[in-house]
Amino acid sequence: MIYFPDTVLTRYTYTHEGKGVYGETVNSYEPAGDVLVDFQNETNVEIAQAYGVDLQNLYKAYVDINISLTDNDKFKDDKGNFYHVLGQIKKYPKFHKYQKLHLVRERD
Repeated sequence: MIYFPDTVLTRYTYTHEGKGVYGETVNSYEPAGDVLVDFQNETNVEIAQAYGVDLQNLYKAYVDINISLTDNDKFKDDKGNFYHVLGQIKKYPKFHKYQKLHLVRERD
């Protein structure tokens, strides 16, 4: 698989922020920088059925393997749409060295 990074997504990571009013732990998403990805529509109906989502809201992204990502990350495109990771991030360390993410666009 050869991927062609053509889209910049802003990565938001889920972090431990502190204590709330009642002493509870408060977590939130914080910007963690921009990521260059190969961003594509998912065309595999079986993948959409496996995750139980509509095919028109499902995307796949290929990212360099050296970029640190977690399954809890969110991404924002230049149009203001947010995407979150479905399932686990798959890593392919041999030959092309990339990570594959399945992303679903969040509703407003």
